[in-house]
Amino acid sequence: MKNNKIRRRLLAFFLILTFACSPSFQLPLAAQAITQSQEILTIDTSVPNSDYLNKGNVLLALDTESLLAAGFEYGDIVNIKFDENSVNMPLVSNYLDVDSGAECLVAKPNSANIRMSINAGNFANQYGVTAEKLPMNVTISMQEKAGYLEEYIMRHLIYTDHREEYPGLTDCEFANFRCVSTSGKVTLKKKAKKGTYKVTVYAAATKDGKYKKSQRVVTIRVK
Repeated sequence: MKNNKIRRRLLAFFLILTFACSPSFQLPLAAQAITQSQEILTIDTSVPNSDYLNKGNVLLALDTESLLAAGFEYGDIVNIKFDENSVNMPLVSNYLDVDSGAECLVAKPNSANIRMSINAGNFANQYGVTAEKLPMNVTISMQEKAGYLEEYIMRHLIYTDHREEYPGLTDCEFANFRCVSTSGKVTLKKKAKKGTYKVTVYAAATKDGKYKKSQRVVTIRVK
């Protein structure tokens, strides 16, 4: 009996080994999905010539539609390799989507050329991109999916004071609204009493359906 058990175990071992070494062997679907999910989203482009250097911006031979079709989205943080540089920056639709002095990959809607930029700065000078170095290969890859999305949404909030736009508020709540800027600055009434205030920030859904309506409670301390 004991010998039969040993034989069965050995036979099972050799069957598994043979199956795994077979040319037609494939990972189980779950394992394949994990392997595929670990692949880094990457797209290659270039800076062809000096015509692509514009007021400190470095334009790329890649249009916005192609970039988004490849799987990148506004609010992602991307890594861009060019020359001897490797820079992480958010993918945005406008220079003002980042703070002054910050790098960004600007992909304006329907633009023929996305661009590496610094808000209120000179990207080309900062990273030594000159006409003598062109053409230059550029690789864009995903660094952090949606890593900048919350900040991007905050900078695209649409302000409105129409009562019907806030069906979830009582008249009292609507009458006591506080102005919140896209950078997160909350403006209180003059001579506000010292203490701790809780403010509910409401964001309306976008018309294209990309972002749903949401709300968040923030705590403000007046000293």
